[in-house]
Parts: sequence; C-alpha cells; structure tokens
Amino acid sequence: MRTVARPRGGDQKAAIREGAARLFAERGYHATGIGEICEAVGLGRGALYHHIGSKEELLFEISSLGLDELFEVSEAIVAEPLSASEKLRRLSRALMRNIADNRAALTVYLRELDLMSPEYRDRLVARRAGYQVIWEGVLADGVERGEFLAPDPVFVKGVLGMHNYSYLWLREDGRLTPEEVGDRFCDVLLAGLNVSGAMAEGAES
Repeated sequence: MRTVARPRGGDQKAAIREGAARLFAERGYHATGIGEICEAVGLGRGALYHHIGSKEELLFEISSLGLDELFEVSEAIVAEPLSASEKLRRLSRALMRNIADNRAALTVYLRELDLMSPEYRDRLVARRAGYQVIWEGVLADGVERGEFLAPDPVFVKGVLGMHNYSYLWLREDGRLTPEEVGDRFCDVLLAGLNVSGAMAEGAES
C-alpha cells in the first residue's frame, strides 16, 4: 500500500483526508477500515482520531473537499463584467478543473452520500444546491439580457450532471485538459441556448 507522505507544514489532517479519500474511492467507505487509513497515512489510531473525530466525520469532510474553493472561484466569475455566455464558459472550465483536482473526493461523495447520517447528508445536499443556484442565476441573467432562450428548469440539473459524472472517465493524461473538456461541454450548451442561433434556424424553416 502506498503511504501518503507527511506534509512539511504539519498539515496532517490534509494528508489524512487525501489518503482516506483515495482508499474510500478505491474500496468503498465500509470496506475501508481505520487500520488501513492509519497505515496509509503513517499514524497510530490515537493520533488519527485526534485529527478526525470519527470515521463518518472524515467521510463528510472528504465529500466536502473542493467545495469552498469552487464557490469562491464561481462567485468571482459571476461578479465579473462578462456576458452570460462567457460566464457559463468560465464556470464550466472551473468546475472541470475542480473535478480533476478533487476526483477521489467527488467519487466518494457521489457513491457514498446515502451512507451518511441525515445530519451530514442534508448539509452536503444543501451546499450542492447552493452551487446549482449560481448556474441558475447566470442562465436567468442571460435570458433577461436576451442572450439565451429560457431553458426548462431541469436543464441545470442535466448540465451539472454531465460535468459531475465526468469523474468516471476523466484522466490526468487524457487527450483534452479539464478546461478543454469544459469548453466542449459549453459549446453544446450554448448552441442550445443561443437566441440568435434559434432565430436563424426559424428563418430557414
């Protein structure tokens, strides 16, 4: 088993999350014992519990990895004086980069969410719903500006699902970078939302 290197800055908790996320993603939450996490991060049980509180708390923290950064980056994009189309493209790129950087954690979140107690599960679902609101706001802005056709409410769920489930096939050494994958996704989304394109299509019919 590969052991996670101890971080120089003393950020042992980050190393624990990294090691446990990899194990949970590879083996599953219930199939991974505390002893295996201890071995992976090079700590005894006492030292491990000093940092994590409980195994379920560790699962919750892993499932939350990258969310704060994703919110921060996305809210900064929305605040920029850009067209709604460009904001969507940048949101798509940022989300794909976040997925690539936190792939093990996202794997754990999507696969193990229903194993959590309601307290933890509800908090995660609420955070994810808050992120969806960011995309909904950009779409609404695009409709108001006349850039976009008004999409069905289910549209955003489908869009985010398309991005999120790339964790199943995204590779670090893939043909496209995560940002380029985001661009490909956004090309398809904007083609369906674009008002001028729809008008041109209607004129031809």
